[in-house]
Amino acid sequence: MDASTKAITVLPELTVRQNITNILSIYNAFRDEEDDITLETVSNIFTEIDNLYYKGTFRTRFLASGPNKKRNAINYKDSETDCDNTESFLEAVAYDEDDDEFATNDYGFHIALTCLNSIDDEKVFYSGGYITKSKIIYIILMLLHESIHIIEYKDSLLTESENEHTVYFFQYGYKRFKLLSRLSQMMDDESELAATAAERIADIVNLEGNEIVDDGVDILNDHSSYRNENTDTNVSLGYVVHDICNTARGFRYIENIRAGGKTRRNRKNNRKTRRH
Repeated sequence: MDASTKAITVLPELTVRQNITNILSIYNAFRDEEDDITLETVSNIFTEIDNLYYKGTFRTRFLASGPNKKRNAINYKDSETDCDNTESFLEAVAYDEDDDEFATNDYGFHIALTCLNSIDDEKVFYSGGYITKSKIIYIILMLLHESIHIIEYKDSLLTESENEHTVYFFQYGYKRFKLLSRLSQMMDDESELAATAAERIADIVNLEGNEIVDDGVDILNDHSSYRNENTDTNVSLGYVVHDICNTARGFRYIENIRAGGKTRRNRKNNRKTRRH
């Protein structure tokens, strides 16, 4: 790893509950913007992520420091696609000379705000092992995920393999943010969610000895389904969910978990929830 990338090793290793506490603190600051999310909202959310998770050093320690220094301003862009044509809800982009954005930025977050802001019916949002019905929390989770990709892109050694989900992503996504998966998805109900995370956690922990440039996607089965060639159908494997979000009484969404561990009482919520 490049020297600046190694800086992630000094960040605290959060527990799942500590991570949820951080997520909720950011969510509470932006929850009133749930029905009209702007690029400014997304930018402000990432500033809070930088302060809480990266100790305010994401742009200076990881981008503007050497070797391979990069400009520390991050571009935010709406992909402007409707939901039927949205392939990714949020992605980190490394610009090159062919991109107009390269004149001012090396990296950007492209988010499907047009799609997200068009969703009026209630959906379940899954990202990295967490579940929510809030678009704001969904964005927080995806920004945590994509921030690691920007670090991957900057590191000339990690990107030798030209992969976005390296062992580095799985190791530090789990250590720092307790991400169990690279997957982010919207679904109509809870039927696709898996019940246990123990086997998945063991697999990620066992990655420690692998070369950092290896492709983690090949090492871990990180897909929610597989293709049955005999029947020409997709067979669901389920989305792995943290145990804290899954109890004997059913699934718990992040917004309904108190920092102290208790579940909030479910109240009728007339606020519209958008889909991905």
